[in-house]
Amino acid sequence: MGIDVGISALLTMSDGDKIENPKFYRANQIRLRVLQRQLARAHKLSHGLVKDFDLIALEDLRIRNMTRNRHLSKSILDSGWSIFRQFLTYKAVSAGREVIAVKPAYTSKYCSNCGVLFQDFDLSTR
Repeated sequence: MGIDVGISALLTMSDGDKIENPKFYRANQIRLRVLQRQLARAHKLSHGLVKDFDLIALEDLRIRNMTRNRHLSKSILDSGWSIFRQFLTYKAVSAGREVIAVKPAYTSKYCSNCGVLFQDFDLSTR
């Protein structure tokens, strides 16, 4: 059996059979364009934060461990915490800014304005 690869047909075999080109790239080009714009937005956000602030404190979340929770994993991975942290960190280093990792314990129980600790705080209030 001889096989000839091509552009209009993916494969043409010596017995005359042709396998059509699936055109994966062209079929997904619009989707790829949308995904690239979403990624660009994350770059814009991280750039804006690094430009505006000298010190950025970010929760030191164990994302890999958190994604083991089957109820939360899709939402966590969908939000892109890890890639955003990478963008923020490398842009801060190149701009001479500092990103520090803060232990996440009790961070959601403190008021971001005055620092008061709320004892009876549930997830819906946070």
